[in-house]
Amino acid sequence: MAIFCLTIANMRWRNGLTAVGAAAYCSRSKLFSERSGFSYDFTALKGDRVHEEVMVPDGAPEAVRDRGGLWNQSEAVNERDNALLGWEIGAVVPGELSKEAGVSAAREFVAGELVGRGAVADLSVHLALGADQRRQMFVYVLVPVVENDAGWWGNWVGLDLLAKWRKHWAQCVNQRVMSARSDALIDFGPRGARGRCLELDVPVEGAAALELHWRNGERIKAEPELVVRHLLQGRDGFTREELASLVRRLTVGDAQFKEARHLVESLPGVVRLGRSEAGEDLFGFRNGSPRGTSQAIEQAIPEPDAQNHAAAGGISSCSDVLSALRAAAGDWEKEGLRVRGIGLTYELAKCFEKATGIPTSGVHGILGRWKKKKDLLESRDVLVVNDVAQLSDRQKEWMLRAVRREKAKMAVVAGGEFVLIDGTEIGLDERQSAALGWSGA
Repeated sequence: MAIFCLTIANMRWRNGLTAVGAAAYCSRSKLFSERSGFSYDFTALKGDRVHEEVMVPDGAPEAVRDRGGLWNQSEAVNERDNALLGWEIGAVVPGELSKEAGVSAAREFVAGELVGRGAVADLSVHLALGADQRRQMFVYVLVPVVENDAGWWGNWVGLDLLAKWRKHWAQCVNQRVMSARSDALIDFGPRGARGRCLELDVPVEGAAALELHWRNGERIKAEPELVVRHLLQGRDGFTREELASLVRRLTVGDAQFKEARHLVESLPGVVRLGRSEAGEDLFGFRNGSPRGTSQAIEQAIPEPDAQNHAAAGGISSCSDVLSALRAAAGDWEKEGLRVRGIGLTYELAKCFEKATGIPTSGVHGILGRWKKKKDLLESRDVLVVNDVAQLSDRQKEWMLRAVRREKAKMAVVAGGEFVLIDGTEIGLDERQSAALGWSGA
């Protein structure tokens, strides 16, 4: 059974990228943002694009059928710095399906759940390597918030609707999976969440928060040991109150909370250790940590603010460094160099790619391919390393060693700037060492 994946997130002014920029990235096109005065060109990435179109309801004016006009209109009516510009829906099609089947499933879903309800939807489908290094189709649906008399989009996103979306997406995909005589069916219930990581401290709100919490709740129901693993990170035990507080934070509604909490408390191997200094019952796990799962909890890195992004990790929220990177990448490519990006995780790598236009891979994926002597660096490469504060010294050493061996270049994103390291030079200066987070090198 394939892992189910359908997510929804808010689109807001952040990370130096506008709604026009997000639309250009997903469609692999070139669009001009009238608000920012910046032209976003992602046509160099169009090799992985399978399909793109703007789907509109009957009677929609010609102005919203044009992608640039649609998203510039959305930016024009949502001028506040924290304004909601739209929604971004993401889904994954099992790799067993053909391109035609994947696009057909995406169009059926969008037509039934969005366009049929009066929304305008900007649909794109990409064929690329997933986190497991298998080729998969990724579906991106951008839905703008456009306030006008036609009322194409209203505040009708809620938990019941999201549950309906999950079920409908599974039906669209599974119908084509069965037609292809494959067994890669997806399950939108708890079984479909098994093997996925919990997402903690992700800054979302509204419908996106409901979706995120529901998804975490289903993962807990599928693998309740994930909660215990998190509670025992760097600690000897936990209290009932701490367990309940974490489960409440990661679930939606009393029904999901009570079921998830019961499953965690009923785990075989949970034992009472005694009392804490405050007199509360303290619990742990026999043999130290729960068995039955090889998947550790991964804590998603919150989007940092402008003053604290260096310590928090993730994409730099400083628009200056993103603009500088985009400009530098263009200059490097004009010189005949190949620009490649590295991110802490696959998801953060794709966010960095969206913000900069630099094709980016997760650090585990690229290092895994290097071990197999695949996709190795060349002298014409510039390796752009984001999330550098979150990488281990071993990972940074591997990359630096590869850069020096091939006499390539490495740009390290640290704080509000990026620092260039030339592999032809011996040693690192003080600024380069500080960017890598080393006291000396």
